[in-house]
Amino acid sequence: MGQLPKERITPSRPFSRCGIDFCGPVNVYLRIRGKPPSKAYLAVFICFATKAIHVEVVSALTTDSFIAALKRLIARRGLPSDIFCDNATNFAGANNKLESLKQFLFKGPRISGVYGRRQSKVSKDYSIAHSEILGSPLKSYLLEPCMNGFNELF
Repeated sequence: MGQLPKERITPSRPFSRCGIDFCGPVNVYLRIRGKPPSKAYLAVFICFATKAIHVEVVSALTTDSFIAALKRLIARRGLPSDIFCDNATNFAGANNKLESLKQFLFKGPRISGVYGRRQSKVSKDYSIAHSEILGSPLKSYLLEPCMNGFNELF
């Protein structure tokens, strides 16, 4: 058996290191007569330390819907230190949006004193690593069984 990555064996709080993937579409019925079902997708966050899952329903595979699902995860589980995902367009768009927000908030003449010292902590809290970790056996060990189970249910 191969060596596990350090993200899997380092003790940490739940969902401080997690992976994300989408599954679906799932038909959502609003119980209004004559109204056709709408499509929804499931954002599945998988904790690397405990193998726990957190499922969020999103309306589309867009950057804004992913950021909304990420906000709900942070509100419920806390801010993750590492998020691992594939190189899908919604993840790349979210990375660009959050980087531009970070540049706007922390790279200006109005930042001084306490806010300038906070910048180093905030920049360490956010990182999205792309497909280099998910090409390893980690994807087949954590993400694939969970996603296959969801696809069989729906």
